Amino acid sequence: MLLGPKLDITFDREREVLRALRALFSGKPPSAEQTPVAKASGYLKMLAEAYGTLPTQPFRSEPPLVGALAFDASALTALACGDVRARSYLARGVGSVARFLVPATVLLDPHVAAVADAFAEVRAIDAAAAREAARLLANAAGGAPLEALFVASVAREASSAIVTANGADYAALVSAARRDLHIFAV
Repeated sequence: MLLGPKLDITFDREREVLRALRALFSGKPPSAEQTPVAKASGYLKMLAEAYGTLPTQPFRSEPPLVGALAFDASALTALACGDVRARSYLARGVGSVARFLVPATVLLDPHVAAVADAFAEVRAIDAAAAREAARLLANAAGGAPLEALFVASVAREASSAIVTANGADYAALVSAARRDLHIFAV
């Protein structure tokens, strides 16, 4: 595992994710000229063809609208496997014309890099993000360096949310960020 012990992907799970990715990307990949919303809409269409359409009411309560959605590796894995909640967040983001971000730390996991490229803007990690991550680690009750870099990169957006299956891993760091930053669980 490249992202540490918190991302629990067994050999069978890896094979399932890779099979899902191959099925989704057997067609023509999105071009770089497409707008992010068009890329995300096309990706949602591929997911609907592979896994069926989304239910009309996937949430008990609607998450707040945000300007940017950042998917971590666990959320991208869930998305590639057709998870209804992950697909719903993506669909809701397309409907509100949100930006779709994937901080570069996510690309360390080769199983999800293709999913990130399908619909999201990959956010580079620079010195300012690294300094902010160090501040978050110093002020948070817990957290790991890669997670801190992820949160620091996402927190630059005015109103953003982290889409993840590991919300508890980010909670202390998000609290330390002291910004309009949400965690959406898949």
